[in-house]
Amino acid sequence: MNTRENSYTQTRAIRANITGSIAAGDWQPGDRLPTERVLAAEYGIARNTVRALLHELEREGAIVRHVGKGSFVADKGGTGKSLSAPSIADAARSWREFEQWDAAFHEALAKATKNHAVIDILKSINIIRDAPAWGALKKKSLTDAWRKIFECQHRAIFSALEKRES
Repeated sequence: MNTRENSYTQTRAIRANITGSIAAGDWQPGDRLPTERVLAAEYGIARNTVRALLHELEREGAIVRHVGKGSFVADKGGTGKSLSAPSIADAARSWREFEQWDAAFHEALAKATKNHAVIDILKSINIIRDAPAWGALKKKSLTDAWRKIFECQHRAIFSALEKRES
């Protein structure tokens, strides 16, 4: 087996190890992965190959990486709900359900920025959104017509993101 084939085989092995450990629950959200150096030594491949794999896993949302701190298992939000296009189409049947999906959508957008300021701002907004007074106002003002407008706007944003359109 040549060097390129060995690297590819080892990369697949690391990927299977990481994704398998996450899927099995061996690694929980927030758990730190072994360093690039450790993974490279363990599997006998170059660090840049490990770095590329970790970048790929980060793009897929399986892990998050912080310069100088390491790579960590991503927090999937704890809702168990995916924001794929089929799952968000007409998902909300009530104002409460809309609020849940709306919050999940905005959280996914904020996390995708990987900008801690944006994420912190959204957390502050969510504190207000969770207040009983907000719920009462939303229940009164969120008519079916407004909800449909918001859902249409969300679908347009989601579609643009899928197509990587700015």
